[in-house]
Amino acid sequence: MTDALVRALMLRLAFDHSPTDLSVAGCLGRARSGHEAWLRWLPHATTRLGGEPPVAVGSRAATALLDHLVSEDGGHGHTICFVDEEAGIARRTVEAVAAVAGERRLHLVWLGR
Repeated sequence: MTDALVRALMLRLAFDHSPTDLSVAGCLGRARSGHEAWLRWLPHATTRLGGEPPVAVGSRAATALLDHLVSEDGGHGHTICFVDEEAGIARRTVEAVAAVAGERRLHLVWLGR
């Protein structure tokens, strides 16, 4: 997906759903760190339970955010998480999160090739 398409998709979802029903998170690589600004602008990108920021840049922070998202109870609406291929998250981590994402109301959007 191109970055413009991803941005348009997210803005449409944000327009159609309240922050109570939909939250957004992002696990980004350094090359896409500029997207942090527009993601944080959305009222849907609020601090996660426990104080975890909604957007993480870099391998360590992105992995921690994914781990946190999968540990949330999922009872507060749906979460869309943009996962950048260049974030450096181990493939096994992304696969493990994807395996349980549906039951956690977590939807991963892969930003890669």
